Amino acid sequence: MNQNNEDRQLSVFEIDANDDETDVVFLEQAYAYHQQLVAEENHLPLTRNPINRDREGAEERLMADYFNDHCRYPKTYFRRRYRMRRKLFLKIVKCISTYEADPLPDHFNFFRVRPDATGRMSLSVIMKCTAAIRQLAYGTTPDAFDEYLQMSERTARNCLFHFNKCIISLYMVEYLRKPTVEDVENIYNKHLTTHGFPGMLGSIDCMHWEWKNCPVSWQGQYGRGDKKLLDDFISSRDVFRTVMNLSSTVADVLGSGSLVWPHELEIKYPILLSIPSPRLSQGVHDKLEWRSRLGSIKPFAVNTVWQAIRPRDIKVAWVDAVWFPNCIPRHAFNLWLIIRRKLKTQDSLRSWDISSSLDLYCVSSLVIPPDSHEHLFFACPFSLQVWFHMPDMAGLSHLPPLVDVILDDIVPMANRRTSKSVISKLVLSASAYFIWLERNDRLFKGNKRTAAQVIDCVMSTIRLKLMSCRFKKSKVGLDLMQRWKLPEVLLI
Repeated sequence: MNQNNEDRQLSVFEIDANDDETDVVFLEQAYAYHQQLVAEENHLPLTRNPINRDREGAEERLMADYFNDHCRYPKTYFRRRYRMRRKLFLKIVKCISTYEADPLPDHFNFFRVRPDATGRMSLSVIMKCTAAIRQLAYGTTPDAFDEYLQMSERTARNCLFHFNKCIISLYMVEYLRKPTVEDVENIYNKHLTTHGFPGMLGSIDCMHWEWKNCPVSWQGQYGRGDKKLLDDFISSRDVFRTVMNLSSTVADVLGSGSLVWPHELEIKYPILLSIPSPRLSQGVHDKLEWRSRLGSIKPFAVNTVWQAIRPRDIKVAWVDAVWFPNCIPRHAFNLWLIIRRKLKTQDSLRSWDISSSLDLYCVSSLVIPPDSHEHLFFACPFSLQVWFHMPDMAGLSHLPPLVDVILDDIVPMANRRTSKSVISKLVLSASAYFIWLERNDRLFKGNKRTAAQVIDCVMSTIRLKLMSCRFKKSKVGLDLMQRWKLPEVLLI
């Protein structure tokens, strides 16, 4: 060592120049320092947080849900969620996992189970095929299966990509090919036997019916994207193999007044020969029409079709007493149910063999037999208090408190637009509605109101409705306006 540096202290390794073993100590400390630097370089900070996915637990859950002997979900659930039977799915899995070739293609090699860099076994072929099938079945993003299958987005996307290539390699020769004449004949015979349609190669498709006022958010979700006519009964592949395309119309194959089809289509689709030749009018656009039962032809409309096919019955005498221009819809519907005896009162529920816990109390809170339509409207003491206040407001004070009797008195004047007719109909429907509402509140919610509070609800509701009406300046009109405390500006 240099004598000029005998008193010098080496700050990094703390070497003493006067020591006889200086060189050995220096080398040892230098080597230790070097090892420390190497260790620091090998432990660089991570740039992302790793996600420890429990792929083994996910596979156990998947097998317990769908594939074990006593799985959680039955075959119907598997068929709905995988869009195929379990037997077919397992057949595809077996074909992919047992495929042999030298060299093995990458898309089959992707499904082989092997340990990764950490020694953990990779995802099983059932897990990968499940991810691919679920994406095809539901059209969801690859990231949607991370929670259930414990599979990253990139792995799920690769599963779908390689699964599609495996299917093409395995089944293209047998299934993804042009059908032979024998295949077409077999399909014709199958559809003829099952559906009774001769010359039918595929299912009937009505998706070419366009909805003119379809909401923007729904557009494109239920259609095929194409517009017109020939592809309604000819497959798109066969259309492109001819001189036509998906935009072709009947006019393109109409020559000299008759339909002229390409020869290959006539052989494959004999039904084309049975289509009568239409008459085309120049400058007239195609349109949908509806032929009624009487033979009259009208422009197609949903309302027209509904009026033609809806069930009809004899018109009842009380229809104008329930449904009229100034009615309150929910009150009218409730009154319609009362007249038809369709409300779910306790006497009707007992016939369903419901538990005796429904044999509770009527609206008046008295322990009596289960309520009924006759009891509620208006024989019950509570409902009678409500109705007792209302007849004077509508000029019906001379009638007994029975719905049928009240209706018989209202029906003769129900189709009139007089003040008495409108108010009497509103009073009957509103009283019945709020009594039924109070009955349900007490029975199911435990809420109770007094008869005066219910009367106030009926009065305020009818008065608010009458504020939208106009009254003639007559003696009856003025009298009713005073009773209901209506402003004079409503007079005409």
